[in-house]
Amino acid sequence: TASDEADAAVLAAQAQAAAARRALTSLWADPDPEIDLVEPPAGPTLSAAIDPTASLDVRLAQAEREAAQAAIDRERAAGKPDLTIQAGVRRFEQTGDQALIVGFTAPIPIRDRNQGNVAAARADATAAEARERLVLARSVRAVRDAQASLRAAEARLEVLQSRTVPQAQQAVDLARQGFQAGKFSLLDVLDAQAALSASRNDLIAARLERAKALAALERAAAQ
Repeated sequence: TASDEADAAVLAAQAQAAAARRALTSLWADPDPEIDLVEPPAGPTLSAAIDPTASLDVRLAQAEREAAQAAIDRERAAGKPDLTIQAGVRRFEQTGDQALIVGFTAPIPIRDRNQGNVAAARADATAAEARERLVLARSVRAVRDAQASLRAAEARLEVLQSRTVPQAQQAVDLARQGFQAGKFSLLDVLDAQAALSASRNDLIAARLERAKALAALERAAAQ
């Protein structure tokens, strides 16, 4: 019915509004976006919780950040002075004794010889951390938007399956009974059948939209 279609349209509009609010929030560049694992509706291809941090792009950004941190340690180690160990044998002329002599020498650094490279490595690490946060924020938003679209598709499909199509079928049955009883015209029966056909077409389209939403959620979780 028109009321059912309106309910489905409202649910879809609410989901779109929620996605728009999330997009606006991301523009504030929240450095630590809140991540929640959401169980999607049971589907043929998705049955587990979606974790935005497990996406390929996020894992790659994490690996780049870890590599940049390791580069800082390497550059710090390269700037440390080398320790030299010397060993030898000394013979005492008066007694004829011999002794093993071991010595250590190390230059006293006036300044860090590798401070330029360390500073560059730190800058790279800072940039890598910023990229990781940006990629994570995008991944979270993409997954949440895809989940919202899936929920809207599920809601529309539920309305059509449980209310719109059954009510249209009932209207056809009543129209046929009324026609046989002489209370309705053939045009009334044809109108009811046309409404049923339209609602079934809407149901097919809703199932397709749900399948597309599931695929979009899979892509968002994998990227």
